[in-house]
Amino acid sequence: MHFGVIGDYLPWDNDYVILESIGKGIAVGRLSFYAPEDIEVYRVDLSSYPDDEMLMRKQAAAELSRVGRARYDYILYVQLALGAVALLARGWLPPWKSEQFPYGRNKKYVCTEAAVEAWRGVGVSLVSPKVVPTPASIKESLLNGKMKMVFPRSST
Repeated sequence: MHFGVIGDYLPWDNDYVILESIGKGIAVGRLSFYAPEDIEVYRVDLSSYPDDEMLMRKQAAAELSRVGRARYDYILYVQLALGAVALLARGWLPPWKSEQFPYGRNKKYVCTEAAVEAWRGVGVSLVSPKVVPTPASIKESLLNGKMKMVFPRSST
């Protein structure tokens, strides 16, 4: 599972700019780089924010440009693995929750950290700052109504 933030629409190409963290770090790309069947698009619920929703969405995407040269956070995977060993040593068996792992921000980003940080930059907290932004913690934001899936659209 991979996460990014959708930026501007490019009508001349019928495509969207995306910002994501991939193997080299924060990168700019196109939504068309991915096959439609591999994509799920979530929209953050901004109904409780008084600001202009479209402006906030654009600002969230632009927030990643503040850390645009940040490297990929390979160390986070080591921290998660060591955290799993520590949980096992304490007798806690999987499945684990993201909040059970130690977490502290650094200046590098995996894809989930980048997406969460983009929204945090405009004052929207999808995941608590003390919780590792894993796919599971982001999915929890979906289940808690902080986001909704807009693609693919449900046929029901």
